[in-house]
Amino acid sequence: MLERSILRIKNNPVYQELKSYYSQSTIFSALGIERNENRHSAFLCWLLDPKSDHQLGVEPLKKFLALYAATNQDLDIELVAAFITGRYELENVQLDKELTLARFCDEMNTINLDEKQKRLDIWAEFSVVLPDSNDSRKIALVLENKIYSKEGKKGDKFQTDVYHNCLSKYYEGNTLLEVFLTPDAEDGAHCPSFVHLTYQQLLDDVLLPLSSIAKSQHAMLFINDYIRNLGKPALNDENGQKKVKTYSILATSEFEKKRLQQLLKMEGMKTIVEKALVAAYGDQAKDIVGKDIMKRNEDMPPYETAVLTEFWNDNTDILKAMLHNLELFPDSKKDAIDKIFKESNRDTTKYVVERQAGSQWIFADEKYNRPLAKGRAACVFFAQWMQLHEGEFSLNDVRKAFPLSINKYYETSKWDFIDTLIFGSETDSLMANVINKAGIKKELASDKWDFYPITIGQDKCGWGYVDDGNMAVMPKMWRKEDFQLLLDHIDANPKLFSGLRIRQI
Repeated sequence: MLERSILRIKNNPVYQELKSYYSQSTIFSALGIERNENRHSAFLCWLLDPKSDHQLGVEPLKKFLALYAATNQDLDIELVAAFITGRYELENVQLDKELTLARFCDEMNTINLDEKQKRLDIWAEFSVVLPDSNDSRKIALVLENKIYSKEGKKGDKFQTDVYHNCLSKYYEGNTLLEVFLTPDAEDGAHCPSFVHLTYQQLLDDVLLPLSSIAKSQHAMLFINDYIRNLGKPALNDENGQKKVKTYSILATSEFEKKRLQQLLKMEGMKTIVEKALVAAYGDQAKDIVGKDIMKRNEDMPPYETAVLTEFWNDNTDILKAMLHNLELFPDSKKDAIDKIFKESNRDTTKYVVERQAGSQWIFADEKYNRPLAKGRAACVFFAQWMQLHEGEFSLNDVRKAFPLSINKYYETSKWDFIDTLIFGSETDSLMANVINKAGIKKELASDKWDFYPITIGQDKCGWGYVDDGNMAVMPKMWRKEDFQLLLDHIDANPKLFSGLRIRQI
């Protein structure tokens, strides 16, 4: 039944169209700059400049000014009418990017901002000749572009406030248009003079209309590539170095929204999506799909889990676009969806923890009789080892079996009390003060942040005790290389771990 549903989806023309759309590389993805703010600003500067080789003349800038006028209620009515209708002439247009603020302000030494915060992302000057008039009005435009980074601030000085103070003095007597461009409608500028525009508005009111009138082949390619780039979940790129890998969608075209909606209406598609989320993300999916759906799928057979996990991995762009654009799960928590979009090279490998029963290997824990992520597999393995040796091992024996050296993340940690934290304290609560090797008491803020405490004989994580009354707690395996150290350690000590194993599937 599951196989037939997936095949029916994959053979659907709408699915195939979306798969092809999201699979195609763009100029931006080929260069690895899908979310580089400087590159986005460079493209917009090229697009808005009438002197560029897109052969669209002043049309891009006019469409941008129309969007600005429709959004800014404080713009004088004469300019609003002109910008909205397009009945005006643009003359002496100058555009530049990364222009230093020093050009407009004589007091740069007194401005307490970082050097890169003292540069205007996009700056323009031009004259507007209104209809039925020979008079021209000088206009300045400044655009601050933010994709992931927040508005710059030093002390109590915000970037947009500093820009406004400098530019309003410099352009006194002329019209100053200030724009703050972001993906999120809620992330406006601190300075109220900056009109907040979103990438979705830019797509709907500027890019899509331009894509339909572009005549030159390379202009059509560039604009359509940029539109595709905005709608595809992509990696943040900070100055060409992918330090923070953040998946996001900046804006979505009507083509995508329509096709995604059609795909969702297919028989069984909603069920496949919710099951794939649970299979791929386990407990993390609960805040997205809700408790009822989570409960309905929590005992998913291992085979289904494996198939649906692969379905998710093969269609992440489509499924993430659905989550972003369609209200699949009305009660979803935004933070939970954000976590899925903020993956960092997610390791999708699954493992099972097994114990030996005669000549056969069976699931070690009936509560975890399914493929597990590496962190959960380490937790279950440790709990089962503790249960297997309950009452036989001392705290020192546990330390020898699971030395700190198998997890380099913690071995090199600045927390010098980590050994005590993992392997016991004087009280029955990790919330209490613990004593490190130097005998210094440390206050622990939470017992659930970085650790998998184990409750022997129960179906949830708590903490377990060895025969001398001390707790033994398993640290989470955050990194793939640390989990591999655990696997190597188990293989190197077959007698110590006899009857238990972790097997990759």
